[in-house]
Amino acid sequence: MTGPEAGHEPGGFTSSLHTEMTKTGTAAQPPMDIDTDSVIDTIRMKSREITIGLIVLAVAAVLFFWWKTTNEKTAARAETVLNQAENSFYGGNDALAQTDLTKLVKGYANTPAGIQGSMLLAQLAYKAGKFDDGIKVLTEAQGQGASRHFKASLESLIAAGYADAKKYDDAVKHFKAAADAAEFAAEKDLFMADAARTMVLAGKKDDALKVWQGLSEKLESPVLAEAKLRVGELTVTPAK
Repeated sequence: MTGPEAGHEPGGFTSSLHTEMTKTGTAAQPPMDIDTDSVIDTIRMKSREITIGLIVLAVAAVLFFWWKTTNEKTAARAETVLNQAENSFYGGNDALAQTDLTKLVKGYANTPAGIQGSMLLAQLAYKAGKFDDGIKVLTEAQGQGASRHFKASLESLIAAGYADAKKYDDAVKHFKAAADAAEFAAEKDLFMADAARTMVLAGKKDDALKVWQGLSEKLESPVLAEAKLRVGELTVTPAK
């Protein structure tokens, strides 16, 4: 037969094959039904989450601004009280200075001015021979967050109180703590020199010698000259 075979139309096989090929892959998958309500609900939920997050951030920003503003105002008031107390302190009016500094420390303990006031108040106590009272004021100041910038100064004043009270071992301990807390090398050397002097008072000359020898090797140290002198004093052999 020269014509098409029975049961087969022209192009039937090719057309059938093409039809099957076009139904493979993604096209062969059934159409997806999109749940519009579900998508809208998801968008709404995410929108609520974002909105809540923005509200939380806004509240935090307001609270931080309020805290910062309040702290700045408190610090400014404390500075005013400190200035008044300093005028009395350095003017020699110990009674008025005592009153002003006590007011400052009680009302503004956790401010830089309050910490400075504690140090002045402790010095008044030392001047009156009340070393334990002065040390107590300084120890309480150390517990305030604002004391972080005054660690070395507080430790050195505590050490001075113990030294004046002739509690030399405690004094040495706190002078060393002051040296550890000091930011600059020169400060560290000054506090270690204080510790070495106190060691001599405590009868611990060998310990003092070690400290002075270490300081005498630091060419840039502000106590270099004294260190060399003390090393000579502590190593000299008594004449027979």
